[in-house]
Order: sequence, then C-alpha cells, then structure tokens
Amino acid sequence: MRRILALSFFGAFLLAQAAGAAVPPESRTLFHHAESAWAVGTIRLSKPLPFREGKILAFPSEITDLLWAPDGTKPRSLMLVYEVPSSEKGKPSFQQGDEIFAPIQLLPQHSYWKDNLPNTRRHAIAGGKRYAFRGEEAVEVAKLLAPYLAATEMKGMERWHRTLESVANALGSTIAVVREDAVRYFAVFPTLGRDFDDKALPPITSYLSGDAPAEQKAMLVDALASAKVTAITPTLTELAKRDDATGAVALRGLDRLGQGAPTDRLLVLSRSSSVEMQAYAAETLGSRSATDAAALERVTEILAASGTNPAVVAAVAKGLGQAGGDKVVAVLAAAVARGDSTSRPAAEALAGIGGPTAESALASILREKQGEAAMAAAAGLGRMASCAQCAVVLHEQHEAHADPAVRQFIGVLLGVPLVHKH
Repeated sequence: MRRILALSFFGAFLLAQAAGAAVPPESRTLFHHAESAWAVGTIRLSKPLPFREGKILAFPSEITDLLWAPDGTKPRSLMLVYEVPSSEKGKPSFQQGDEIFAPIQLLPQHSYWKDNLPNTRRHAIAGGKRYAFRGEEAVEVAKLLAPYLAATEMKGMERWHRTLESVANALGSTIAVVREDAVRYFAVFPTLGRDFDDKALPPITSYLSGDAPAEQKAMLVDALASAKVTAITPTLTELAKRDDATGAVALRGLDRLGQGAPTDRLLVLSRSSSVEMQAYAAETLGSRSATDAAALERVTEILAASGTNPAVVAAVAKGLGQAGGDKVVAVLAAAVARGDSTSRPAAEALAGIGGPTAESALASILREKQGEAAMAAAAGLGRMASCAQCAVVLHEQHEAHADPAVRQFIGVLLGVPLVHKH
C-alpha cells in the first residue's frame, strides 16, 4: 500500500511539473516561445523567395549567433517564412540583409505550406514579428533570455525558482514588449505560490515602485496576491501609503491577502485627489454596504453627488452589486430612477444581484419613468439571469410604454425588427 501511495504521489508531482509548462497559446509570452523554440539566436536574412504573388516570403537564412537550442543541437541554417500582411504590401517588415534576434519555431508539415512553398523544412518567428528584435534591443533581450533558458534545463524545484527569478529581472527591461510579457508570465504561471522565491522580490518591488502602467502593475499584484505570495506584503504595505493609482493597486493586493483597509481609512480615501484611489475606496465600501452602515451612507452620498467621475460611479455600483441585500437594492434603485449617468451602472448592479426585490424595483422604474431611467431599467431586466417575469415585463412595455424611444430600445433588447411607419 505504501508503495502504491508513493507512486501515486510521484505521478501527481510529475503531472504538476508538466502542467507548469502547459500554457494556452493565446497566453504564451516571449519566455514560453523561447523555451519551446527550435532555436533562439541572431539570424541574417538572405534574398527572399516570393510566393503567392509576394504574399509569402521565404528567406534562406543563417544563424550567426546561436543563444540556445534544445538537446544541445547547433542549427545553423533555416528557411524563414513570413506572411506579409496587407498593411505591409510593397514594404514588408523583413528585408534581405536584416539581422534579427528571435525565437525560431519549426513550421508544421500541413498542406498549406506544402502547396505554397518549396519542399524543405520551413521556419517562422515564434509568436510573430512582436518577438523580432534588432540592434541594441537584440543585445538586451539575449542577455535577459540567457539565464531563463539556462534555468529551464535545471532539475527539480530549483528550475522553477530560477525561471521566476529571471523573468522578474526582465521587469527592469528597457523594452516595453519584454516588460509586458514578464508581467503576463507571472499572471499565467500555474504554481506561483509554490515556486516563488524571495530572490525574485527585489526586481518586482522596483517595478511596482516605478512608472509602469497601473494596469500592468495590477496584473502582477493580482497574480501574486491570488497565489498567496505573502512575501510581497511588506512591499504592498509601503506602496499602499501612496495616494495614486499605484497605492490603489497595492490596497487591492492587500485585500486579496486578507489585510484590507478598515472602513475609516476607506472613507478618507473615497475623497482622494486620485480617481483610481477614489474608485478603489468606493468599490470596497460598496462591497461592505450590506453590513456596514457607514459604508452604505458614503456610497449613497457618492451616487447622489452630481459630477462624480464615471469610473467612480461604476466602481460603487460594482461593489454594491457584490454586497446585495434589500438596503443596497434600495440605494441602487434610487440611482436608476434618477435617469442620469449613474442609472446604467446601477441597473447592471441590480441585474447582478437578482432576486424578486431587484426585479420588482427595475420593473417599477421601467413602468413609471421615461428616458434614461426607463432605458436603464429595461437594460437591467434584459441582463437579469433566471428571470422569466422580466421577459414578460419587457414585452408588455414594448407595446405600452409612453416613451417611444424606450419602446424602440426595448425592441432592440428583444430583437424585434424595426418597423418604419409612414
């Protein structure tokens, strides 16, 4: 029995290791492409052979500087295929004499290539021209990929520690594509919580403290916090003191790690000069509104205020939609009924909450109001899942509503053909 259990555990471990490399094609990064490449290095393009009236170019090419190839092989020549997009007609991105650094893949032997190209092995840049680097960029990318590719040949847990460390170092690249792909690598890494090593922390801290786009920082922090990488907590705690988009990203990460800000601080942050911080505080207060009277009072105030930033309004509505409860439904219904910029997000939140109280509120607004309020209510009813009565109300108001614009809008929701009356 012990032997069976041991073998089962070892099999599960191997599956977990294999899963670490299984990344959906749409999520593959420069690092994934390099790891699975036929070769990685600098190639020089010779005179292209045009096919299909120049829509496909096949460049006889030579690898002038090989960085890496699997299994110790040393490929030197290849036939690089490039499908020229219509936007590059007459001036393709690749020309005779070009030297580019890239991961190279071997193209499959399917009928398309057999029908259109010479009968020889064919290659392409893995991931497309996004990963073709020239000049100083080529030198930099080669230096960043070298430790990553070396790590992929290590054995045991050390492999995963070192791959994550090398990708973390790539966050400091001067090249936007490389930085973006480093973030995405962390976002899709399946065993981040298990394999993260503290040696990766300094470059991550530097990246989060710098001027990277907030959405990229948010993706990285979300990946680390979701994986419960608690080593990032001191960094997030320090960044959370900032009154800007980065501070909001850090606070969201701390929420994920179970260290959310108290309501008193959120009330202050909801009046921040930073829209991103306002939105964070508003959403979080909204999510607490079912059980926190102070939070409910503040989000009600935000929704009722004129000129509130749309991003903040949307954040409040999202948070309230997560909270639910009759008091929250009442606040959202009042926002829908006002017929202003808060109506649509509030109606969407009600649709997300669902249930008889939310259904009744939207139906009443649709019947009693006109203009934006009625259309928002109709949109909410149209989005409400598992609500048979909602369709009945929409069909009824498509025929009976006093506002012709609302009737037309409901018709669009229901897919009713527009009939022009003369």
